[in-house]
Amino acid sequence: QFELRKWVTNDKKLQSLIDEKENNIILQNCESRKVLGLHWFTEKDSLEFDFNAILKLAEELPLTKRNILKISAMFYDPLGMISPITLQSKLIFHDICLNKYNWDTTLKPNHIEAWSKFIKGLKLLKRISVARHELCKCGNREVELHGFSDSSGEAYCACIYILNRCSRGTTVALLTSKCRLVPLKSFTIPRLELLACVLLSNLLISVLKALKGEVKVTAMFCWSDSM
Repeated sequence: QFELRKWVTNDKKLQSLIDEKENNIILQNCESRKVLGLHWFTEKDSLEFDFNAILKLAEELPLTKRNILKISAMFYDPLGMISPITLQSKLIFHDICLNKYNWDTTLKPNHIEAWSKFIKGLKLLKRISVARHELCKCGNREVELHGFSDSSGEAYCACIYILNRCSRGTTVALLTSKCRLVPLKSFTIPRLELLACVLLSNLLISVLKALKGEVKVTAMFCWSDSM
């Protein structure tokens, strides 16, 4: 007899009925709702990454290996929409680990400078908003998927864009991405480019499973700048 609660919808009439039943007086006048750690603006139907809590904690805590891991773990990004940001924090922590710090030892000036630069960039961003729903805005249920993979000496990555053609024109949107740090074992760049291609292949399979029954994928393209 457990009653499921805290339902959220972008349908105003349905949400008002839910709020009334659950006595959500505060939520009735609030356009933003918390969904799995993200802010969902139901009016615009967009998800927002708000970094204020992370920035506040970064200012309060001393710069140690433990605290940088704690702050980095606060980023919640299941779709990889902010991979360029989360990757930076991972790279800094990775370099700290290579220097074999104790968990509560104060960092060296070069690592303090790298982390301070990262936090400064985060302050300029403050928040990022992305559309929650990127499929069939004009009724077209046929789409193309374009995947890209690349690598550097520090990390390799893959991302997938969805392309939708309809009477209103062509729209392209980032659907998902994944990044991986280069393993401690020494790898050549061609080897890492191959790892990026494998990452893209696996990501594409996951996307196809997720889109099955929702849209018809008419074409798929996987792009790499490596020969």
